[in-house]
Amino acid sequence: MHAIDLEVSSVLAQWVGAVAAVGAVVVAIVFGYLTLATTRRSKDAQERSAITAVTDSNEQGIDSLMFNANRQSWPIQRTNAGTFTLMNNSTLPFYDVRIEGLTDLDKRRLTVNSPQPLMLEAGARLEFSLVSRLTLSGPANLVLTYAIDPGGTQRIRKVLLVPAT
Repeated sequence: MHAIDLEVSSVLAQWVGAVAAVGAVVVAIVFGYLTLATTRRSKDAQERSAITAVTDSNEQGIDSLMFNANRQSWPIQRTNAGTFTLMNNSTLPFYDVRIEGLTDLDKRRLTVNSPQPLMLEAGARLEFSLVSRLTLSGPANLVLTYAIDPGGTQRIRKVLLVPAT
């Protein structure tokens, strides 16, 4: 009888060890996923900071009056889940209008629903879609480039914030 108790204890110990090993693997997978998500967020934030620094230094050369007059010319409105419109809210038409994502993640999320580049009349809208970042919370950024004159060589570049999706 004593040998049977010893065998039962041994089997029970093996089962406890197996369950603990499976638990350790599950914990490792969860922490690996969280580390990957954090790394992606960190890379995205670093990329945004670097691009913003470059954009800020480049905008110093743009005529400040024109830049400030057009700063509020591009409101972004959500039309439904994942779909947005970018509106030319100025009184001027803009030419060779293009939008793209700021970071690699933003570029993968963005789909523009009309051909680019295009001419956008005053009051006209450009529709685009952004897929959700799922576990990566936060807003997206677009890079808008356009010219003031048809075939214009001076291009204006703006980084626009899209509300969190």
